[in-house]
Amino acid sequence: PGVKFTRMNPLTADDWETVNGIPVTTVAVTLIHLAAGGHNAGKAMDDAFNRGPASLVWSWRPKLPDRRVTLPVMARHHIAQVNASLPREPLDSRRLADFVAALDPVNAVGEAAAGFLWRLQTEDGNATAVRFLDDDRIIVNLTVWESIEALGEFVFGNRAHLDVLRRRRHWFVPPTQAMVALWWIPAETLPTVADAEQRLLHLREHGPTPYAFTFREPFSSPDAEVAPTADEGWFCPA
Repeated sequence: PGVKFTRMNPLTADDWETVNGIPVTTVAVTLIHLAAGGHNAGKAMDDAFNRGPASLVWSWRPKLPDRRVTLPVMARHHIAQVNASLPREPLDSRRLADFVAALDPVNAVGEAAAGFLWRLQTEDGNATAVRFLDDDRIIVNLTVWESIEALGEFVFGNRAHLDVLRRRRHWFVPPTQAMVALWWIPAETLPTVADAEQRLLHLREHGPTPYAFTFREPFSSPDAEVAPTADEGWFCPA
């Protein structure tokens, strides 16, 4: 009388899980309190649970997080963007002085921004000397980012860039056709100036397509399962 039996099931590989780095096992414990008559109480327990001999153990497997863990997938494509602008006056004019002075600081902020990967530049540190669309007057900006969201966050959310963006009408001729184009490129590759020209011209002729599109009408990366949605914050009110 009063004897207590405790038993543990043999453990198998499936019994081991890891939760927050701590091994957890499925432990089966049966406490049998035998009254007078001993084995009769054990038999009564067998009959009640209909589980066979009392020597077997009833186990309760703890509810653990789903083993299927979604690991981050490395993006196989990045977003490229080209932005062309036609200055109202030469770069060495007084009117463009503030713009030229802001180039290096804003470029430095861009390079430090989350998601930035690359930008076109000459040994001068910028791309103002790069000829674009057979027009020496046009200034081109060509960059690569991890995602369209990262690019949009910098273009329309960074204070230093917004300060420049809000003064663009003072420095540049208002565009009458598309001057900005976006497109997806395979990771570990870089766009060329010729490629950027083709994308921009395609956008002008055909409108937004997967080959060349805009912030207002974005297209999915080949890696994406869900199409991107244009963010209202991407449309600068300036």
